[in-house]
Amino acid sequence: MSLTGPSPFAPAAAGPFADAGRTPGIGSSGQPEPSGQLSASGLATPAAEWSESPELSKPSDLRDAARSSGSPRQSGPPGPQRRGFGIAFKAGWLAFVAGMVIIAAILGMIIPYQQGVLRRGMESQADKLASSVAEVAASALAAEDYAALVDHCTGVLQRQPGLEYIVVTRVDGSSLVFRRDGWGFRAASHASTGAAAQTGPTSGFRRGLPPGLDGPASDWNGQWLGGMTGQAGALDAPGTARSPNPPQSRKPTDVAASDPRGGSPGASRDASPGPSANGSADGPEVYHHLLPVERAGISICTVAVGLALDGYRAEQRAAWWHIGALTATAMLVALGTALLLSRTVTRTVLRLSGWVRSIGPGNMGQRIQIDTGDELEGLANAFNGMLDLLEASQRELNEVHRELERRVRDRTAQLCDANAKLHLMGEVFTHAVEGIFITDSAGTVVAVNPAFERITGVDAQSMVGRLSPALGMVPVGGTRSVWDEMLEHGSWIGETRGPHSGGWQIPQWLSLVSIRDEGGVILNCVGVFSDITDIKQKEAQITHQANHDDLTGLPNRKHIFELLREAIAKASVRGQKLAVVFIDMDGFKFINDSYDHATGDQLLCDVARRLRAALRPGDILGRLGGDEFVAAVGGISDKSHLDGIMRRLFETFAEPFEYGGMGFSVTASFGVSVYPDDGDSANALLSRADIAMYRAKDMGKNAIAVFCEEQCLEFTRRYRMDQEIKAAIAGREFRLVYQPIADARTLRVRKVEALLRWERDGAVVAPPSVFIPVAESSNSIREITRLVVEMACAQHAAWRLEGLTLPVAVNISSRCLNSDETISHIAACLNAYDVPPDALEVEITETSLMQNYERGNAMLCTLRALGVRVSLDDFGTGYSSLQYLARMPIHALKIDRTFVQELLDEGGSLEIVETILGLARSLRLATVAEGVETAAQLSALRGMGVDYLQGYCLGRPLPADDILALCRRGMRLVPRDVER
Repeated sequence: MSLTGPSPFAPAAAGPFADAGRTPGIGSSGQPEPSGQLSASGLATPAAEWSESPELSKPSDLRDAARSSGSPRQSGPPGPQRRGFGIAFKAGWLAFVAGMVIIAAILGMIIPYQQGVLRRGMESQADKLASSVAEVAASALAAEDYAALVDHCTGVLQRQPGLEYIVVTRVDGSSLVFRRDGWGFRAASHASTGAAAQTGPTSGFRRGLPPGLDGPASDWNGQWLGGMTGQAGALDAPGTARSPNPPQSRKPTDVAASDPRGGSPGASRDASPGPSANGSADGPEVYHHLLPVERAGISICTVAVGLALDGYRAEQRAAWWHIGALTATAMLVALGTALLLSRTVTRTVLRLSGWVRSIGPGNMGQRIQIDTGDELEGLANAFNGMLDLLEASQRELNEVHRELERRVRDRTAQLCDANAKLHLMGEVFTHAVEGIFITDSAGTVVAVNPAFERITGVDAQSMVGRLSPALGMVPVGGTRSVWDEMLEHGSWIGETRGPHSGGWQIPQWLSLVSIRDEGGVILNCVGVFSDITDIKQKEAQITHQANHDDLTGLPNRKHIFELLREAIAKASVRGQKLAVVFIDMDGFKFINDSYDHATGDQLLCDVARRLRAALRPGDILGRLGGDEFVAAVGGISDKSHLDGIMRRLFETFAEPFEYGGMGFSVTASFGVSVYPDDGDSANALLSRADIAMYRAKDMGKNAIAVFCEEQCLEFTRRYRMDQEIKAAIAGREFRLVYQPIADARTLRVRKVEALLRWERDGAVVAPPSVFIPVAESSNSIREITRLVVEMACAQHAAWRLEGLTLPVAVNISSRCLNSDETISHIAACLNAYDVPPDALEVEITETSLMQNYERGNAMLCTLRALGVRVSLDDFGTGYSSLQYLARMPIHALKIDRTFVQELLDEGGSLEIVETILGLARSLRLATVAEGVETAAQLSALRGMGVDYLQGYCLGRPLPADDILALCRRGMRLVPRDVER
């Protein structure tokens, strides 16, 4: 088959682009366009492809793009380019050949199958005809009715097209032959009769004539008996027979016997020649079918039918026409499929190849879109993935490039910094105030800076090449060379002494360091040192200031403990006793507050000087702070020795101290503890000496007290009670009771005094006379005072809700006079409980007020400004002067209970009470007599004109509810004597 028209695989002539406004090889976006020329495979792109794929460039543009991209060019004229068949032609040819092979295979299966179908059809038809004739022949031969057999066979020949002959062969070898042009009888020859008797006919469907009829034509024709007139009949025309007498009236053997040749001459003339034995080309191609006929196991005859192939030629030609039409259709389909395949593959491959060439100049941004769903799409996706990897790699390379550039810049900057640092190090080496020397691994000096010469006085040039002085230096307090320490540990730093050109040693702070290579081998050693002579002097000065008192120059508290520990260690080694003396000046605070502080400082210096003079040179004397001194005397042999030492110390205060023409008589209290009797540590000895000093204070001051165990137990008891007091404050174990204060004229209750009680689970823990002094000696009294004020204000508020407005008096400790928090707390409680200021009265003892008059008087003025009433308690025991009394912002005087109790005794205090009452009236102050216990005292005080009375004679301290009940009964008290 030949196809006309231009081949789709013919190379297209290069022509100009349709879009003349675009630069060849460059798309509208400014990127190189993909080319359609496959130079590597030799396949040129068709012109039709250029028009159908606008995204692909023409070959001329590709060549221009290749030249513009700087691709290498060959020197000399280009050689002839080898062109081969394109991939489309190859794919189409392969598809066409594959189709032809498939068609040939199908034909190779169809033709034998068709031949087999034709043969099986003929065989089936022959078998049916033979079976039909066999039934009739068996019956006719058995009945010797040959006419029926002739009629049946001739009728079958007339009705069945393609049936050439029917041969009925009897067992004796004679045959009845029926043809379309007549029939006849053939006598059996002796040879054939014997053979037939021996072997018998072979059944089946075969090509050719049956046995007996495959002889020469002359024998075949000579044996025909048809056409005779007489017994057998006559043949007038082909296929007709005339028989005046039935054939069965005469046997075929009789007919054969009448003609010794087996036939008549007439028969040979009229009978048509029979077919050749193998079906020659002159006659039709004949197939015969033999069928033996038996009855009851006895062979009767053999029926042979012959079918000519000419009857089936029309069907065979129709089948061949159908096969030819199918073959032509299959060839056209194969050719179309090949063209479509080549077209499809070519378009996709051209797009893919053009896209691949377009990324050659480096245009990595393009991505091809092929959605064919086959390997080409997978290849395109693989290319896209490869481009993604290339882009990622390009980005990584760009990042690496930028990182390298940054590192180069950083390295350049580091080199510049290193150069600057080297220059700076050189300047530092030259202008450093510390001496610097550099040695090799053996200690030979390589270089020194100018400061080395300034510090040591040795010429810098003369030191180069000499051994470093560090080789022989030893640390302060050490024995091993600093050079050996540096070699062992790699560096050394510390204090040492270095030589000077003047011949003396100067203290130095030296730092040595070794410089090693990667293998740890020492290359150089660098030493930096400075002269610390001034530092050592300042350090000694600082140490002295840290360990000594600035005012007296004596050891301070810290240094005293160090000296005591050393003295205890020496006494322990020598087996001697050590006396520790705690000295506290009496009344120094009064002197310091009455005069200027310079006078007090001078007094402390003079005391220190006298004490130092009274001690031996080896004894210890120090100042703990304020007016407290500590002395430690070692080598105590017995009590008389200690008494002599204490006598000398005590006598240092016998003579007055004079300042500016004024003499000051100062005393001191001494407490003594002895090692090892009273303790074996500095803390124990000092604490016990302090306890003994307080014992001397209790003895009336200006005394000496030696520590005893009872004092320690008392101190411990007071400490434990102080801890219990703090716990009681937190647990609210304190409560208030209220003692009535009555008008002396009417004996009606006018106010109450709040008194503190310490109870736990309903039982009294300690009376006020026991825990109040303990609280006074610590800061617990401040917390107690705050608690009392708060509870008194709260109770007054509760009474006011019941209709009772009784003023409440509370006692303020002397320790609270120096605290501004006391005033602020009182004001806060008044505001919190909405208590009128005049409903609260503050009682301050005369003794505590006179101990710090200025501060106490200022506090009283503040309280009075708040509206709070102030009473001076225990008046007559504090030795207050009239001048101070006139200036005090108070409202009442409370006469001390000792004067009331001794009022009626012989030589008692009646005149004192009268004097106090006269003083109060002159100052317009109210008077309160406390401690009234008898009716006689009550009567006397009322007659003397006392304003208010308080005591057990009128009423004991009562709980708040009892005070409320008392007032509701009329608030009048009934006097009664109380036993003392």
